[in-house]
Amino acid sequence: MKLFDKQFGFRNKYAATFLTSIFLSSSFANLPILAASADSSTTQPESKRAENLPTIKRLGITAKTYHLINQGNWQQAREEIEKAADASAFSKQSAWLAFAYFYLGNCAGLSKLSNGLGANQSQSKNEDTAKEMTRVLVLALNDLCQKKVDDAQDILFAFQQIHSVPCDQDTLFNFCLAAVYAKKQDQVTAEKYCAKTLALAPDFAWGYRTDGMLFEKSLNKPTLAIAQYRQALALEPNFSEARDLLVNLLLSRNNFDQAIEVSQQGIKADSHNAANYFRLAQIYIEQWRLKEALKLLDKAIYIAHSESPSTARFHHAKASILRFQGNLPQAILEQQKAVAVSKDKAFELIELAHLNALSENATSAADNLKQALAIDPSNNFAHDKLVEILLAEKRFDLLEGEYARVIALEPKDSNHHVGLARVFIAEGKNDQAIGELKQASQLSETNALAYELLGGIYLEKKEYASAAKEFTKALNISPGSLSNLLALGYAYKKNGDYLQAETALVTAIALKQLNQTTGVVQGSSAPGNQSIGKSPDASATARPDNSSAPLLRELGELFLEEGRFTEASQQFEAVGALNRDQVSPRQQEIDLYLLAKANLLRDRTQAMSGALMEAFDKLPAEVKSTQSQSAVKALLQAGRVQQAQALLDKYKPAQADDYNWLLLEAEIMRAQGALKEARAQALEVASKSKDEALQAHAYVQLALLALANNDTAQARTNITHALEINTKSAVAYSVLARISLLEKNPVAAIEQAKIALEVNPYYAPAYLLLGDVLMLQGDAKNALDTYRKALELHPGFLDVHKSLLAAYKKLGLTREVQQEETAISNIQSRQ
Repeated sequence: MKLFDKQFGFRNKYAATFLTSIFLSSSFANLPILAASADSSTTQPESKRAENLPTIKRLGITAKTYHLINQGNWQQAREEIEKAADASAFSKQSAWLAFAYFYLGNCAGLSKLSNGLGANQSQSKNEDTAKEMTRVLVLALNDLCQKKVDDAQDILFAFQQIHSVPCDQDTLFNFCLAAVYAKKQDQVTAEKYCAKTLALAPDFAWGYRTDGMLFEKSLNKPTLAIAQYRQALALEPNFSEARDLLVNLLLSRNNFDQAIEVSQQGIKADSHNAANYFRLAQIYIEQWRLKEALKLLDKAIYIAHSESPSTARFHHAKASILRFQGNLPQAILEQQKAVAVSKDKAFELIELAHLNALSENATSAADNLKQALAIDPSNNFAHDKLVEILLAEKRFDLLEGEYARVIALEPKDSNHHVGLARVFIAEGKNDQAIGELKQASQLSETNALAYELLGGIYLEKKEYASAAKEFTKALNISPGSLSNLLALGYAYKKNGDYLQAETALVTAIALKQLNQTTGVVQGSSAPGNQSIGKSPDASATARPDNSSAPLLRELGELFLEEGRFTEASQQFEAVGALNRDQVSPRQQEIDLYLLAKANLLRDRTQAMSGALMEAFDKLPAEVKSTQSQSAVKALLQAGRVQQAQALLDKYKPAQADDYNWLLLEAEIMRAQGALKEARAQALEVASKSKDEALQAHAYVQLALLALANNDTAQARTNITHALEINTKSAVAYSVLARISLLEKNPVAAIEQAKIALEVNPYYAPAYLLLGDVLMLQGDAKNALDTYRKALELHPGFLDVHKSLLAAYKKLGLTREVQQEETAISNIQSRQ
């Protein structure tokens, strides 16, 4: 019902109760239209007026009962008939009592009545027709109540065939036929019988109400519905349901003036009925005439007495108005009154919690919601709101208790276990979170969020293979999740599965572009968990936007890690082009830094190292702290040892156990010739770090240090440790190949270099090493092809250029020798 503005948050439970229509319609022809107005109908006492109605004498019920039925007060009408009627008698009152039971859904009472009349069934063919009709009506209504619609129809039809004339002229018989056809969804026929009922009983207000509902709810004929509702009110000005139906229909057609007029007539008809004032107040609320609405609500509360449960909706409405007027303290007081008198305290407590939350009183709001849940433990809305508040307040202890409560109620609901897992994740209790998420996935194999969160935890634990499995499961359920594809690509990248990583990221980019073309938006299935699964660089730089930039960044990061520096540079250039008119200057500075890093690793020139430092200096302070290690690594990889040292000295933290920085410092020491000091630090990382990837890299550094001391045996021992920890390290296999070459075992060196290239087909140092081995074997031609592959990947790699020059000389390619000498000279001049 639309008797209020949606902005006020009222529930339908506070609008007039509309019972589902049991009748449908087809024709409105030949219905009598009463001329009486609401004002003229009130000139006589109700009981006297009911006695004067022409139909009453034919219905077999008292004037009081008929008046109650006409007002829709079927409960009291039932009580009146029960007082006056003998349940075992074949009186017309028994038939009306049966209809009252049917309408009120009292199938037990109706069955008892039916059994009583059925037991007294006369076997005489001369049985009184009126009594027999009563029995038939009761039996048919009992079948209807028991949902035996066809049986009810058969009983009525069988009797109608024998006694067609009295049936055609009987008001209740036709009304029951209308009910039967309505139950059978034969809307047209149902309305015909309803119209026939009104023709027989032109003063049957309840019939006009019913016919009006047929026209409104089933036949979409609002004009005819309005006319019927008005007829009902002309007969019974205090017929609240008919007035509510009429007002609601007028409001749905934006006819506020008539709706107000009808509501005012209700107040005039009964000025002592608080509901009449409330009805008009609701209309004023919808028109934002809040001051007038408040006056009417105060009047309604005064008339109804504030301690009455019926006033809860009045206090509720008043509280909502006060809230929109900015008077939250008074709104809370008014809503507290609604809680005090309401029969549905859980509902009102939730509304009170909302007001307390608006007042930034989270503790009181949480208390209100807990009280509501104590009354109605299965109230999901209250649970969700309580979780929202406790999350905002970071009350993880209470959140654990709340989720434990709902899990006890619904232990097989996987979403509850996921909710508890997210609390554990926020608390850093990842092991407990894993337990809940695994249980959630067992309860529901289609809960993508459980797998996604598991993947995020495994990423944090640096268990990349496990993370990839979980994100794959999530994508099998929700294939269009871009964030999961991004996370899967990152997991594959960190696990050394570069081909799978590229596939995931390229798929994500293609899907993103398709979505932009079709206007579809697809994202993560884990709201609030978007940072899970991103790389350190990506998490620092990515921002939600409508472009493919975050995905292109991640692909660029993958190319950097693989050694595809030229392609990485192209990716970051594409990111800059996409973001130029879409992102903040801050984001542009970040993208320029990433581009500068790719360019430096591609060219290794003095100019590019300067560009990197310039781009790094422009980064925001918080981004510098996260990017400082990557900048030091890039400088070291490009041979800019002094610049790497200066940056390390500036950003290395004071903690002695920061193993990432310790290992970077060891690499710088090795490059500077401080082999002993470098070995001590690398050994500390290898022996103490719990990060397997870092530990493996430390053993690679120890192997390189051993080679610098010409200790191939120790180098082999260290590199073996590295490969035991990480079997997908192209760097380690390349170092192992170098060791084999020094040990005069070129066959093993070639095999190991090829393994390195199987692990990472884009690792230029492995191509360089393979070419060197081939040169030693006298195979300058194949060595030349290998060097060229390395050069395609790494155009600024000076060592490759020198080896390529040697191959050209070996093959006597004079022109190529001159070109390569020029290229080397240019590179050296820029370094």
